[in-house]
Amino acid sequence: MTDKYRPLSLEEFPLISDEEWQQTQAEFAAHPLRDLLLVLCGTHSLDLVSDAICELPEQERLVLSLSYLEELTPREIGEILNLTEEQVRRSHQQGMSHLRQKLRRMGRTKDAA
Repeated sequence: MTDKYRPLSLEEFPLISDEEWQQTQAEFAAHPLRDLLLVLCGTHSLDLVSDAICELPEQERLVLSLSYLEELTPREIGEILNLTEEQVRRSHQQGMSHLRQKLRRMGRTKDAA
């Protein structure tokens, strides 16, 4: 199973109260075309992720963008970037690892401020 289709754990989602959940549902219902991730995480979190992605090495950034935004397979990404599937998978893993590290550092910096 690839990372793209791995099961998600509850730790990856913030737990909210029933009242907060109802408020989120109401907000999403009021703006059905609005990005659900934006509603759930808020713009600040998305800005942090965007900043962290921009700081990744170019190949990792391209692989992650083509994988998640364009929903391409490793083979298709390899054809576009002139890489083997193994190189694409390695860049994806490294990119995700670097992204997690950057977000952890950014989270600690934000918490300290």
